Amino acid sequence: METDMWTGPDIWLEKHEKRVKKGDFWGGLQYMSFGDGVMADWEWALGSALPLLKPLLRPTGEQSGWYPCKAWPECECRHEVQDTDFGLIATCMCEDSDCSTFPLEPKDILLYGLDFREFADGIRRALGFAEPDGSPYCSRELRQIGVYAAVAAPVYLSMAGKEALLRELAKLVSLREGPFVLLTATGRNWEAEVEGITRAQGAAHIALSSVLEVKKESEGVEKLKVGKQKTEIESTSPLPSPPKAERVVFTRNASLEPMLAEFARRVASLRAGSGTLLNIHQEIAAVRKDFGELRSAKQRLEKMLADGLFAFTRKVDPRSFQAFCTILAEGDISKAARALGMGDSTLRDMLRAWAERGDAYRRMLDVVRWRKQVGRTDTVRLNENIILGKAESTDHPGLLSDLLDGLLSMTAGNWEDLSAELAEMLRAQMGRWPTQS
Repeated sequence: METDMWTGPDIWLEKHEKRVKKGDFWGGLQYMSFGDGVMADWEWALGSALPLLKPLLRPTGEQSGWYPCKAWPECECRHEVQDTDFGLIATCMCEDSDCSTFPLEPKDILLYGLDFREFADGIRRALGFAEPDGSPYCSRELRQIGVYAAVAAPVYLSMAGKEALLRELAKLVSLREGPFVLLTATGRNWEAEVEGITRAQGAAHIALSSVLEVKKESEGVEKLKVGKQKTEIESTSPLPSPPKAERVVFTRNASLEPMLAEFARRVASLRAGSGTLLNIHQEIAAVRKDFGELRSAKQRLEKMLADGLFAFTRKVDPRSFQAFCTILAEGDISKAARALGMGDSTLRDMLRAWAERGDAYRRMLDVVRWRKQVGRTDTVRLNENIILGKAESTDHPGLLSDLLDGLLSMTAGNWEDLSAELAEMLRAQMGRWPTQS
């Protein structure tokens, strides 16, 4: 009996309508962490709240080579996008998979990212903060978006996960002293370690999900306030009006003012009490010392890079290097296989093949074993060039150094021993290949 190559569109639509989850605007943003994704990724994260965010999403000009599974229940793997005579299709690469291949349109694989400037400006205005004065602090995971003028405290916004947020806060407190306001999407990552760093600064944390309401409006609607009543009228024009652009509007609720008032009282108390202030400065000094040690780890990696200890990565094929870095980042072969959209057994077969492909590939196996000693519980961010498979072999040593720096930063207690062990392990093989490509 003949069967279709992919699930029919009517069946897919029925499944899709059943699986669209309840909207979670702030939780969805927390999940995406300002990353790029196809529209299906954004829909999975935000559910029925996606229309609220769409006015803030912008195409990046890039296309994804992978697409989320459409099966129900999902196989939890991303399917490989292939350009065939039938057009674009997405195929599950898992072994023994029951997932059907399905067709895609070019628009389906376009990557979208959040317009952070417009997003941050909307939040700042809604919360009543002033614009940043001078050059605002800005990194990928933590950005200054305003100033709480009442106490002259900077306001920062972060959607990062716990580990990334810890690293960013450590960098921040090493560069500045004094109280600040930290905004996050939800309170999900506000754990003891994060609170410990901010407490030393007298900082305040505000979860946006607790103080802001979100709605969507069409531009061209004028609002008139008459007494205590509000009336909306459409602006008129003698010529036909173009389609109205939609925008996201944030509105603060009554929860914000008590939070800011309490923060202002605490800041005044800290600034008035010299003994308390001295304790805060001592805690800041301790944080700075810890961060200085982590920077020493980075310097050690840079020396290893200059010594040619990562030159072996120039001798491996890009696909193997991508798999190698993903295992280091995820900390587990099974997790890495899911991130790569391939079967667990397929990735393990690849690793077994490395043992027979020469010294460079065997050195990757040694580093994978070393990763187990660092620990599997934490993950680090992968460089975009590695994720997209665009990294040139000449860039591999530097990319690996950055990745290892992230791993060592997660283990502040034993980074010195781990980096020394890594250097000793690699230096033993220095004579087996030239350090220049």
